[in-house]
Amino acid sequence: ITPYLSEEWMKLIRKCAENSEKMGLDAWLYDEDMWPSGYASGVVPAMSDEFKEQALVFVPEEEVAATDKIVRRTEWGGKQYCVAHRTCAAGMVRFNGQCYIDTLNPAAVRAFLDSTHEKYRKKLGDMFGKEVKGIFTDEPCYGIHWFYTVPHVTYSRYLRERILREKGYDILERCEQLFLPKGDYKKTRYDYYTCAGDQFAESFTKQYDAWCRAYGLCFTGHLMAEETMYEQAQWTGGVMYNYLWMEMPGVDKLMRGTQQLITIKQLTSVAEQAGKARALSECFAGLGHESGFAGRKKIMDWQAVNGISFVNMHLSHYSLRGERKRDYPPDIFYQQPYFEDEKFFSDYAARLSQLAAYGQRDV
Repeated sequence: ITPYLSEEWMKLIRKCAENSEKMGLDAWLYDEDMWPSGYASGVVPAMSDEFKEQALVFVPEEEVAATDKIVRRTEWGGKQYCVAHRTCAAGMVRFNGQCYIDTLNPAAVRAFLDSTHEKYRKKLGDMFGKEVKGIFTDEPCYGIHWFYTVPHVTYSRYLRERILREKGYDILERCEQLFLPKGDYKKTRYDYYTCAGDQFAESFTKQYDAWCRAYGLCFTGHLMAEETMYEQAQWTGGVMYNYLWMEMPGVDKLMRGTQQLITIKQLTSVAEQAGKARALSECFAGLGHESGFAGRKKIMDWQAVNGISFVNMHLSHYSLRGERKRDYPPDIFYQQPYFEDEKFFSDYAARLSQLAAYGQRDV
């Protein structure tokens, strides 16, 4: 309703920061219109096809799209297949008529910082490190897998160059091994995802961290799909290395269960080893509107036992019109019948986090 990053938007953000100071609170910025972070509400991918998300797809020869660029033909089970380079098409409502970006491309990430972070600096830079404590990135990754209905892997010419530089071969000459058990495919896949993860960390996370450090902001948030090692390979190449480049690294604790131990331990192990003051958890998304204090306390206590020392509660909507009512509830705000007692719970969360921060994590 309020145009993203417009003059009105900036005036309201500044007013929030000013009022936060009066209330004795820190103000934080959120870096995107809607997650995942990086596309700046469609501004960045609209700049250039070079900035759009890229992939290698594996399809029968007759199903190659008109805009695909065939890089390898191969045979499997008596049928001809192609590995093709595909650039993500614009037009997705979810991305404001655009698509996601190639986060392995440092120039695309720089364009994201220029189009979002630099705008905030221009309007609120005098408050950075003072009223405005830091900035939260939400679920960046190197490939959105919702976009594809065929086998695919993330791709970027920067990834190709990195593999050639570090592993000594052109990945396009072996790319069928990313899909088929041919040749030394295990090593090829290991090289591919290792280099993809390193490239993502350097292109996105390290560059983001450098910008925040330059302007006195705490860099926090969490990455996409931390829940399993399999998902991490698909989406980020592994989350742990990225935590080194976040002042307050974090995770997303979704839904009601407490089985997500590997996610918490990956984060808190790096936080302990790297001397991070706090480990953040964005939690409670997906619990449902009917979740009350007891359910949230159980999850929060479990996290604290395992080393989480900063709780970011999800979410407070100004309005529940349209899809917002069903957007990963609960909505922890005035619409809830229990909200008049929420301060009691929030004070408990703050004290629990402070206690957890005093301890030393068992990593």
